[in-house]
Amino acid sequence: MPTQAEQAIVGESSPLQWDAQGAAGQRIDRFVTDRLNGAGHPVSRTRIQDWIRLGAVRVNEELCSASQKLSGRERVEVWPQPLEASSAFVPDPIELNIAYLDEQVLIIDKPAGLVVHPAPGNWRGTLMNGLLHWRPSLSALPRAGIVHRLDRDTSGLLMVGLDEASIVALQQALSARLTHRVYLALVHGDASRLDGITINCPIGRDPVSRVRMACDGIAAKPASTSIRLLARCELGEGICVSLLSCKLDTGRTHQIRVHLKSKGFALVGDPLYGRLASDKTLMAADHRYDCFTVSGQALHASLLQLPHPRSASKLSLFSQPTWDLAIPVPSVNELLSLWDLKH
Repeated sequence: MPTQAEQAIVGESSPLQWDAQGAAGQRIDRFVTDRLNGAGHPVSRTRIQDWIRLGAVRVNEELCSASQKLSGRERVEVWPQPLEASSAFVPDPIELNIAYLDEQVLIIDKPAGLVVHPAPGNWRGTLMNGLLHWRPSLSALPRAGIVHRLDRDTSGLLMVGLDEASIVALQQALSARLTHRVYLALVHGDASRLDGITINCPIGRDPVSRVRMACDGIAAKPASTSIRLLARCELGEGICVSLLSCKLDTGRTHQIRVHLKSKGFALVGDPLYGRLASDKTLMAADHRYDCFTVSGQALHASLLQLPHPRSASKLSLFSQPTWDLAIPVPSVNELLSLWDLKH
């Protein structure tokens, strides 16, 4: 059974943070174990290694391996995990929709409803469990190689590194903004005023709700989302939806959902930040929108352009959303042109 001290740190909404000054040459798993023990939170080194594999330990905001050695100049963040986390590394036979595959990188086209990696309430049946079934050797990598996340009900393209060097290269490309992630977002209302703007608003934990994020929330970090209007659709009686293309310049939790909400626009079908009454009105006007009552928010990672982790050549991947609506969806070439990206 976990101690009261352990339950307390597991329940914290913000990560534990330490500077690695004076720890040059020390392994990250030993560093975290020593810091927790010194603070009166005894946790075994084996459990810390499980946290690292889950991606719950970050060095300068990036994934790390247990054996990684510190230089003494890093910032270490830890999200303590409950005992159940140690049983999360189990392969589950989950169908993977593979958009691209070579020896270094895998691109998954994730369906809505699939959780990306284990967390409280979802310790099994995640994409990570599916990756461990597909290729058991990925158990040696943090989060089985998953480089970034998509929310459970967000569909679309997601990167997986197939070896440690590829994970590092993919993370560095994200940090340097050499990787471009473009989403399709369907919102309630006429969002014409958002066309061409960039929303710069730090995102942190909502001070009221533990499951929500908020602009200028607790421990907020810089977040930037650029927006283009693709189409508007009038459904009569003042009912309108807008299709947006959103490009991430950062990758905070719930970023697009929070940024759009901050401007007064809710994603269709969003159970956390949306408008239930507006969803019901929309679905009564056109039953094709009923799908979002099942699949969740109308948000799809449609375009992913990245430098290959070994050759550095550009990879451009496109995913068509499964929505069957009257609003036309742009092609890969149209999206590349919209964001001034080259093949």
